[in-house]
Amino acid sequence: MFESEEEKQTIYKSADIKFNDIFKTIKKCAYAILGVALLFGIFELFNDPNLLGYFILGALLALIFFIILFFVKKEKLKKKVVSKAEKIEETIAPYGSLIYISFLALFVGICITLVSFNQNQFC
Repeated sequence: MFESEEEKQTIYKSADIKFNDIFKTIKKCAYAILGVALLFGIFELFNDPNLLGYFILGALLALIFFIILFFVKKEKLKKKVVSKAEKIEETIAPYGSLIYISFLALFVGICITLVSFNQNQFC
């Protein structure tokens, strides 16, 4: 309930600004994570010279991927991806919580298994 239309518009504008700030923060965090990952990759590259071939292969594959994305019509691709995602969402939506709990149980099981392997290694 708003007392006036001006108050409603002011609150909507404030909410839009804060919503945009959330995505700007997520974008900055993603850039920071990519930067740190790149630094670790560079340090590992200098520590292990055999990784240079893998690094060059990865760079070439990324270049080919971006070239393909550049030449493919983005609107057509976007429509296909959105329609596929909607179909998957309609199929999975009733079982969402079950799938989420299953992934959590799988993750916990894998973690417990890895811990038990590491403990038996020193016995």
